[in-house]
Amino acid sequence: MLKNNVLRHLIIGFLAIASFSVQAQKRHPSGLNLRGADAEPWSFGILFNLSNYGTSYTIENPPIDKQELNIHSEPGAGIRLVAERRLAHRLDLRVEPGILLDRAGIGNPDGGITEIQLPLLVKFQGQRHANFNPFLIAGYLGSLKTSQELENWAVPYKRVMHSVEAGAGIDFYLKKSKLGLGVRMNTPLISDQRKDVPSALSNLKSKALVFFISFETKDGWKLYAR
Repeated sequence: MLKNNVLRHLIIGFLAIASFSVQAQKRHPSGLNLRGADAEPWSFGILFNLSNYGTSYTIENPPIDKQELNIHSEPGAGIRLVAERRLAHRLDLRVEPGILLDRAGIGNPDGGITEIQLPLLVKFQGQRHANFNPFLIAGYLGSLKTSQELENWAVPYKRVMHSVEAGAGIDFYLKKSKLGLGVRMNTPLISDQRKDVPSALSNLKSKALVFFISFETKDGWKLYAR
């Protein structure tokens, strides 16, 4: 129930921000913002995200006391830096190194998981309409769990994970920067769980629905001087 309520509020908030941004541009028709911005070779910025993880697993040795598993299911929050390189018309290569705090997990007596994340993504932009532009994004996500006691958790997580991150969003062109709103899915390529350590669970996988908001400027800070 808690997860459903959190997800509902995330979706409502995302739609509200998107609606506000579009309406703001309609009320203040000042022509095109950031003319030629998409032709610049580089884009840099900062990105904030809120994740809602869901974990699936198989119970190997029932019965299990769930309190002993230390299940943590609260939403996690993260921050990433953004560096984007234009490859071709409407096609960009994007790197987003960052950190995710307090993501959901099982087996950690101290609560959520902290991860260092390194996504390598390809972004395909749609056709720009006035001051907004839809896009699709997908690629590889590598993550490193930073807990020093990872091997002592009730469920033996792997320290390094490999996943696919894919989603969609909209870029809004403001006066001196771009505001991006998006939603993505993180899907693991392999099980989160180490096979060399005995456990009451098996086939542990963590998938996430992640909401993003980013602020970017093309070619460093050059646009702020215009």
